[in-house]
Amino acid sequence: MQKRLKQSKTAFIILVVVIIIMTSTAFATSKVDQTKNELTYIAIGDSITEGLLENGTFSETGGYYGHIVNALIVNGYTIDSANYAKAGATSAEVLAQVEHLTNHPNGADILTVSVGANDIVPYLKPLSNKEFKQNIADARETIQQFQDNVELAKDAFDHSDETFEQLVTDLVKLQDFVEETIIQAEDDPAFALQADANKALKRLKLFSISIGNNVNTIEEIMKKASLPDGEVNEAMIVKLHAELPSILQAAYKEIAQMKDEHIKFSNMLHGLPLTSDDTFAQANIMFINTYGSLTNGHKQLVTLNDTIDLLNQSFEQAAKAETVIDNGKQTIEDAFENAYDVLGTTGDNLETIMKQASTINPNVDIYVLGYYNTLPYLSEGFQEKVVALLQTLNQTIETTAIANGATYVPSYDAFDGRYNELLPNQHDIHPSESGYQVIAKQFITVLQNKYPPIPKEGHPETSRHGK
Repeated sequence: MQKRLKQSKTAFIILVVVIIIMTSTAFATSKVDQTKNELTYIAIGDSITEGLLENGTFSETGGYYGHIVNALIVNGYTIDSANYAKAGATSAEVLAQVEHLTNHPNGADILTVSVGANDIVPYLKPLSNKEFKQNIADARETIQQFQDNVELAKDAFDHSDETFEQLVTDLVKLQDFVEETIIQAEDDPAFALQADANKALKRLKLFSISIGNNVNTIEEIMKKASLPDGEVNEAMIVKLHAELPSILQAAYKEIAQMKDEHIKFSNMLHGLPLTSDDTFAQANIMFINTYGSLTNGHKQLVTLNDTIDLLNQSFEQAAKAETVIDNGKQTIEDAFENAYDVLGTTGDNLETIMKQASTINPNVDIYVLGYYNTLPYLSEGFQEKVVALLQTLNQTIETTAIANGATYVPSYDAFDGRYNELLPNQHDIHPSESGYQVIAKQFITVLQNKYPPIPKEGHPETSRHGK
């Protein structure tokens, strides 16, 4: 009987112990699951978490961090908070910030993290250097100027063709007139009685031959001073610059001589008493037109020479500009390649950040920020590369966060289309106060799933708001 009582007593003690253990576990579970009135919120990260504004100053609200604190207070929580973020912090430096969690003996309930941007910034920063950007812009302008000069050259050659074609037409008309005059003189008995008639007739024939030679010369000039197939390329520019000046110089002299002969024979023709007043009037018009065409041809030779000289200079400058562009492209490619390479380290450091934080505070809820487009004002081609890199960075952050039980908080879409308002300084990657409010809203929306508003009765809105 005593033995049975002893066994019953032992069983009772064991039952009591089990009940105590189960009750303790239930209370412990309840403490984790139940909404707490007092929360410890810690922020670590880079300048986005520290609250650096687009104007180089720091936000009075502490950026998104301060807005989160205020939102939690409004929701009825007493907040103990601290912000350990530092502008410019790399993922390795954000990892070192995790040690600050040990400063809070009650443990952190909420940890927000922004990490990764400064891992890639050192590689992209040279691309935003004013001198680099200016050199690329100048090179593009030089190439554009060369292309404009090519079009000017084409126009100049086209105009030359038109000018010389008109000159040939006027010369042929004049030659036909002189030939008719010669025939009239030979058929006119009165002409033969004139003093020096044979000499005058001989000079008329020489003038006709001279005009014919002029036509041949102009046609040769047209062949040599025209663009094959109307195209301008490197070989053509080099050839034209090497050969055309001497051709144009010779042509210039030949046309100058034509003009002198034209004046001389015009005076001679007007001295012959073998044509009517109407014929003289017709002759005057022809001489005026031909002389005008010769003058235009003269001017066009000068224009062509200047155009070829300008085209050659701009071609040499464009060749140098192409080298600048090619080197710039290589610099850009190398920068992005290096930036992509470092993302593996970013992911590793983020994983270590979350593991260490969870080791220090096993029950901490970790929220990791995804970046908005920090460089939305770049040129289209450059913009595509930056967007692709940022999206890869965000994918790395999201994948790593989710794999380690953390919550990913995106901000890219929230900023998209609102850059003038949220990211107003085209030369800075940091948000305005409005931008930080948008980021805070992204966090608050997610946080309210775990930390919904508490009825204010009996829950004063107080805060122990740290750094």
